[in-house]
Amino acid sequence: MFLEELKKNNQYPIVFIGSGITKRYFKDAPDWKKLLQILWNRINSPENFFGTYELLKMENNGDEFLANTQLAEKIEADFNEAFWLGKTELNNLSIQEASETSTSPFRKAISNIFANLEFIEEKREELAEFTKVLQKSRIIITTNYDLMIENLLSNSIKVNIGGPSLFKQSNDMNELFKIHGSIDNPNTIVITEQDYKRNDKTSALVNAKILSSLIESPIIFLGYSLSDVNIRKLLQDFSDNLPDDLHLAANRIAVVEYSAKEQFLNEGTSEIQDLNIHYTKFETDNYKDIYTSLASVNQGLTPNAISKYQKMFRKIIEVKGQQGELDTVLTNFVDMSNLPAALKSKNLVIAFGDSRYIYKTPDYIDYIKAYFNPSYDFPTEIALNFISKYSSSSTLPITRFIKAANGGFDVTAVKKIPTLTEKIKKRNERFPSIQAILSSINKIGSENSALIRSLGEVSPLDLYLDTTKAVNQRNKVRYITLNIQNYNLGDLTSFTNYLINSVPAKSIEATEYRKYFAAFSFMLDPEITNLTYEKTE
Repeated sequence: MFLEELKKNNQYPIVFIGSGITKRYFKDAPDWKKLLQILWNRINSPENFFGTYELLKMENNGDEFLANTQLAEKIEADFNEAFWLGKTELNNLSIQEASETSTSPFRKAISNIFANLEFIEEKREELAEFTKVLQKSRIIITTNYDLMIENLLSNSIKVNIGGPSLFKQSNDMNELFKIHGSIDNPNTIVITEQDYKRNDKTSALVNAKILSSLIESPIIFLGYSLSDVNIRKLLQDFSDNLPDDLHLAANRIAVVEYSAKEQFLNEGTSEIQDLNIHYTKFETDNYKDIYTSLASVNQGLTPNAISKYQKMFRKIIEVKGQQGELDTVLTNFVDMSNLPAALKSKNLVIAFGDSRYIYKTPDYIDYIKAYFNPSYDFPTEIALNFISKYSSSSTLPITRFIKAANGGFDVTAVKKIPTLTEKIKKRNERFPSIQAILSSINKIGSENSALIRSLGEVSPLDLYLDTTKAVNQRNKVRYITLNIQNYNLGDLTSFTNYLINSVPAKSIEATEYRKYFAAFSFMLDPEITNLTYEKTE
C-alpha cells in the first residue's frame, strides 16, 4: 500500500500538482479549453470558437493537445494584434508598458484571469491539510500558473520558474519548480505549440532531477489524469529507470484521480501498458484523508529547515572558498573521538550526523565505491543506515557490510535496527543466490546478442569499450551480467573499477548497472549472512 509504505519508510515525497488542484480550490477556475474560449471571445465572434477548435482537432487526427496548442498560438497572434491596434485593453498593462517591457498582452490576460480567482470557502479545512503536505514535500513540481502554492507556504519556499531555472544551483529540497511558467512573469507561461517544443528540450533535466531523488522520495501526482500529456511524457522517461518489480514500482508512484462524491480511498495497482509503467491509483473525492497520511511523515526537521542548513553550509564554503581560506580537513567520515591533536585548535563546522560521526551523507556511488574497495573509509554503522533506506526488494549489495556488522559494531549508532534486520531477512529470501539476480534481468534482444558475440571472446571491459558494433552500453552491461559466470574475477574486477571510476554517476545508477554490481558481489562472496545483534536499551 503506497501510503502505508511511505509512512513506514518516513520519506518526504516529491509532489506533482496539476490543474485539477486549481479547479478544486478556486471558484470557476478554467480548464485549458475554457481558458482559450474566454480569450477568444475577447477578440472574436463567440460562435466561431468551437468550429475553429474542431477543425484543428480534425487536422491533428483528433489530438486535443495539439488542437489546444495550435489554437493558443492563433489566439495569441490575434489578441496581441487587437491590443496593439487598441481594439482590446488590459486594465493593468498599457500599450507603452507592454512595448517597453516586451510583455505579451495575451499572456498578461492569462495572468489576470488566474490572479483574480477566489478560493472556495467550503474547502478551507481541506486546504489546511493540503498546506501541511506542501510543507512536508521534498520538492514540488507544478504545471499550474497560479500563486496558490507560494501563498499557502507564505513564500517560504524557493521558486524556480520555467526551463532556465533548472540550470541554476539547487538544493533538491524545499523547492518549487513551475515548469510551465507563472503569472508573476507572464512571458514564461507555456501554452502554445512553440512553447511546448521549447519546453521539451528541458524536460530531460526535470526528469533527471526527479530520478536522482527517486530512491529517497516516492512521487505522487495530484490534479492530473493519465491522459494528460505532461504526466505521460514524464512517465515515459521514467520507464527505463524504474524497478522491474511490480510491487516496488507501484510503491514509488501514485496518482490521485478525482471521483465525484467517493469518500473511500479506492486504492489499486494499475498499469499504463504502452509505457510499461505500474503505479498506485487512488480514485476518490476524499483528498483530506490522502493529505493527512502524506503529512504524517516526520523526519524531525521539515524540508524547509533542512534547506536552511544546506544554504548556511553552502554559504560558508562559497565565501571562504573565494577567500582561499578553506581547509580540506574533513573530506570523509570522521570519528569525533579520534580527531588529531592538530585539529583541536581549529574551528570546526559539525554537519549532519550523529553523536560520533561528521559526514557527508553517502549516495549510491559512495556506497558502491566503498563496497568494492575495502580500503575506503566507510564505517559499518553508516553503511547499515544507508542499507536501511532501501527496499527489501532492492538489488543493493549488502553481504560485505553485514559480515562486518557481525564482527562487532556500535548498535546505538544505527537507526531502526529492527526494521533493518527484517529488511535484510526479506532481501535474502528474495535474492538468495546469483541465479535470483540473473533471473530478474530482461533478456537481451537476439540482434544485439549476435552483434556482441561477433566480437569473439573478449574481456568485459574490452566489450564495454568497443565502438565497432551498434550496441548501446546498457545492453552490453546486461549481456555481461547474464554471462558473468563465464568471466574470471580479475577481468570482472577491472571492469568494475572502470565503471566506478570512469563512468558518469548518473549512468551507473541505471537498473542494468545496479544488477551487474549485485551479481558481481555474489561472484566475490556467494555466502549470505544474516544480521544479528544484541538489543541495547
